[in-house]
Amino acid sequence: MIRERTVFILGAGASKPYGYPTAAQLREDICLNFVGRIERILPKEANRAWDFVNHFKKSNNRSVDLFVAQNPGFTEIGRKAIALSIYEKEWSSSSGDQVSGSEDWYSYLFHRMAEDIMVGPGSFQAFSDSPATFITFNYDRSLENFLWQSLSNCFSYAKREDIKDQLDRVEIHHVYGSIDKLPWQRGRRNYGAGFPLRSIDDLTKDIKLPYDPDVNHTSDYFQKNIQDARHVYFLGFGYAQENLEALGIPAVLSHKPAVYGTALGLFDSEIDRVKNRLNPSGNSITLNLEKCNCKELLGKYLYEN
Repeated sequence: MIRERTVFILGAGASKPYGYPTAAQLREDICLNFVGRIERILPKEANRAWDFVNHFKKSNNRSVDLFVAQNPGFTEIGRKAIALSIYEKEWSSSSGDQVSGSEDWYSYLFHRMAEDIMVGPGSFQAFSDSPATFITFNYDRSLENFLWQSLSNCFSYAKREDIKDQLDRVEIHHVYGSIDKLPWQRGRRNYGAGFPLRSIDDLTKDIKLPYDPDVNHTSDYFQKNIQDARHVYFLGFGYAQENLEALGIPAVLSHKPAVYGTALGLFDSEIDRVKNRLNPSGNSITLNLEKCNCKELLGKYLYEN
């Protein structure tokens, strides 16, 4: 069981093992497929979609949400591009059943959160005793779905409302929103279920973008979560400046004994720049940035908690 307050900050790489795109893959998918998707379901918006894709492609901006934030005239069509891409990935998402065991950090973390639960009726009610908080920059719902499926099947005798009560106590915050909530969160659609795509506005209404006023209004809450934590893990995170600013970093990390993060695919010089972003004042914190995947990082450091 995780015994000390821990915050997990998730970037696109954290959802990648479960069938979702990195920022670069999301860009590629939108540039290749978005116009065709819109032509099929909202043909009157095809010209607008083509204009958006044309500018996005030529901008060489690696992040679609940052591109839209920089070009507010594309806000609504950009949100649709993001929502449709994530929606289609949800259809084919492995959600843990087909993911490589070497990358399946959801299962690893679930085991850590549940490992001290005693066997017997009602024992599942200790699941939320693990003081873990998730702050995710991803629009998908794969983590919530995984926790629901895992806990409800581990304790199949438990009432649905009791499982829901446990998961409601596990804090999962989407900084930029998501394409929907799950039914146990009072959402409208099961994971992987169909949706009348002509009602795409229902998928986009909760999606926010960097520097959106709604993000600014909640940033104090994210910062307090990080400040109250004993341990902070960055998983599959790109360390983009706009995302760090949304969390009040580096200020909120100034008194942490240790910060852990994946740095898979980064050059040594890039890792040095990230460390400087996280700790520009040279405070006495330990930054453990590793060129490894999420499961490997947790396997190496989480037992220190």
